[in-house]
Parts: sequence; C-alpha cells; structure tokens
Amino acid sequence: MKTLTIIFLFLAIQANAQKPWIIKEMDSTEFVEQFGTIEQYNYQKDLERKSSHKMLCLWTGAKAIWLYNFAMYLDKDYSVQWEPTDNEVVIVATARVSTTATPPVIRLVAPFNEKEQIMSALVTGPADDIIKIFVNYWQLSELSYNDLKSKKAVVKNFVSDKVSIAWVADQPTISVSKNKNAPLDLFTLNK
Repeated sequence: MKTLTIIFLFLAIQANAQKPWIIKEMDSTEFVEQFGTIEQYNYQKDLERKSSHKMLCLWTGAKAIWLYNFAMYLDKDYSVQWEPTDNEVVIVATARVSTTATPPVIRLVAPFNEKEQIMSALVTGPADDIIKIFVNYWQLSELSYNDLKSKKAVVKNFVSDKVSIAWVADQPTISVSKNKNAPLDLFTLNK
C-alpha cells in the first residue's frame, strides 16, 4: 500500500512540476522525505525535461522513488514490477514480446541508505537489452552498438553518476555508482 501511495504522489507531483510542494495532504517535511530537497527535485525535473525520452534522472544520492523514472522507461517494452524492501529497490522487467521461449528479463537492484538515498545500482539482463538500455537511457549516442558488443568495459561520468558497462563471461552488466569528481552531489545538495 505504501508503494502505491508513493507512486500516486510521484505522478501527482509530475503533473504539477511548477509548484511541487503544493500537494494535498503533503507538507514540506513529507515532500523532502519522498523526493529530496526542492533543489534536488528541481534539478531532477530539469534533467528529465531536457532528455529525449523525458525519464532520465540521476540515481546516486537521489531518493529511491526517482528509480520510478527508469521503471517507466522500461515499461514501453517490458512488463515491470517494482519491489522495494527495507533497504533496496528491485525492479524486474519481463519483455512483452520475445522471439525466445523464455522472455528476456531485466533486473535492477539498488540499495539505499537510512535516508532512502540510492547508494549504487546494478542492472542485469540479456546482452542486446542491456546494451540498448545503456546507450538509449543515458543518451550515449556517441557509442555504437557494435563497439559495445566487442565486450570492452565502458565508463561514462554522467553528472553525479558514474555509469559503466562491463562484461562478465558473455553477459554485460550496467553499474551506477557515485562520480567522485562530480560538480554536483545529490547526497549533499542543500541538506
């Protein structure tokens, strides 16, 4: 029930992005607990608006609810389940259309701290799907699909996130961690 309430509040805020603090039955303390400070929220919404698919956001240091954007991004091709626990968010996305007997599954695991800020994330799944997500979600158009199929590790700094793809055997994995040299740190932005 808490998850449904959080998702409803998130969608309500997206509809009223000009004044995010004006939400029925949510005071400023609740807002900060759910979405971070107004500065964090505004930064995320600006990044979201500037992205081609309107769902891009920073992960490390952000409140766990922001991973809902990634779930919505996956939702166009996958059936998505959001499974938060006491200390991590797990998103399991099963392909709606598949040419194989077992449909591809994308899995995201993102542990968060006591303030529900994402510490890191790991995205796993079939190679083709992971490569497409890596290039398209983070809008890394300078990378070609064939370059990534060569099984070389690639690391990209994306504001406060360090996003990388690495191969373990024949499976690529996307990991997101804190960019220690970032000009912005969501962990400390207007605490």
